[in-house]
Amino acid sequence: VSYATKKARDRGFRMCLPPSIAKNEVIDACGFRPRDMNNEQQIYHLQNSNLGLTATAEITLAGMGINKVMSGIEPHKLVGVSRSYRAEAGARGRDTKGLYRVHEFTKVELFCWCKPDQSNQLLEELKNFQIDIITELGLSGKVLNMPANDLGAPAYKKYDIEVWMPGRGSFGEVTSTSNCTDFQSRRMNTKFRNEKSGKLEYIHTLNGTAMAVPRVILALVENFY
Repeated sequence: VSYATKKARDRGFRMCLPPSIAKNEVIDACGFRPRDMNNEQQIYHLQNSNLGLTATAEITLAGMGINKVMSGIEPHKLVGVSRSYRAEAGARGRDTKGLYRVHEFTKVELFCWCKPDQSNQLLEELKNFQIDIITELGLSGKVLNMPANDLGAPAYKKYDIEVWMPGRGSFGEVTSTSNCTDFQSRRMNTKFRNEKSGKLEYIHTLNGTAMAVPRVILALVENFY
């Protein structure tokens, strides 16, 4: 966690400790549907409340922009550390043992707001940040430009990075980064003022993994120890 947050701060990200509980409308606005295409539960909902446990800090970081007009022309970049909760850790029954899929884990998350003409370049910067971490840790990995039928509801473009995990006998995902364009900002009502037209427009949001702790520990232990 310290390693990932230092790397992020060195790249201009501001530190944040977001909550692990969010309102259901914020979870939905981020594109985390209550159930996926196989009718499996994704989010732990708190009984008799309008709240759920966050599957990633992306949800509560995005929620900080609700009904706001973001100032300035430079991207707003946050790095958040939180616990993440995934209800269907087994992913249709696979990987139910070990550290690869767990119901609760610590994750360092990157989140950005930027003008529409900046988001494509910012996505490449997030990807390069992740490549730098994987390379520095000495892991063997591959970058995947995910096809359209493998994108979640909010993502316009997404890169996954998988690293070699000897125990699995295959590569396993350790990071993901997405450009969500204005999917989340329209639902959160997060805008910026266009300096040329003077009009309010929807801002673009991006997110990326800095460190999914259990999976990286798994890869380091299996490869080097």
